[in-house]
Amino acid sequence: MGELLAKVLPLCIGAAISPAVLTVQLINLGGKQSPLRRAWVFVAGFFVVSVALAVLALTLVRATHAADGNDAEIGGAVKVGAGVLLLVLGVRSLTRAPKEKVAKAEHTGPRLGQAFVLGMVLMATNFSSILLMFPAVHETGIADVSDGSKAVVIAVILCFVLAPAALPPLTVTALGARGESAMAALDRFFAAHRQAIAAAICFAFAVYLLASGLPKLL
Repeated sequence: MGELLAKVLPLCIGAAISPAVLTVQLINLGGKQSPLRRAWVFVAGFFVVSVALAVLALTLVRATHAADGNDAEIGGAVKVGAGVLLLVLGVRSLTRAPKEKVAKAEHTGPRLGQAFVLGMVLMATNFSSILLMFPAVHETGIADVSDGSKAVVIAVILCFVLAPAALPPLTVTALGARGESAMAALDRFFAAHRQAIAAAICFAFAVYLLASGLPKLL
């Protein structure tokens, strides 16, 4: 299992870096109506879609494995495809106009249902993390390890995917006012550099995926 973790860990780290998700959570925590509750409900919605995507990825792995025993070529194709799409996302991050922050009117209630749906939508459209999660799940699905070991690795992958959504409310829950100050500083940093960070992550992991996937196809 250690060898498998070493293979998926770089992909997990990339999947954990999602400026858009982190920004939304910082906005949730900056609200006046039950901010911490909203943030945790957002995590719940985010988690539901993360698990659904992991199940979908595992289902696809089993289907392709049953149809063709050449897992190396399939894995290479998955990585190359994800790498190309990450390049596209990186270019898009650099070329689109930055969004201005708009002050939102406070609602009379915490609107927890809205936060849950928002978490689901953000994960479903969190393309950079999805494009890194799928190759990681594929590596896990084809690995020659026990089902229990695969389950542990999938859980690790999900923890990394959840990190940008869960770490802000976890920090505030654990540290209180100090956590709020840290999140405010992080919010200012990401407001200034979000597009550059997103593009850098996309390009770096696109190169990694292409470099590891192309040799399997040649």
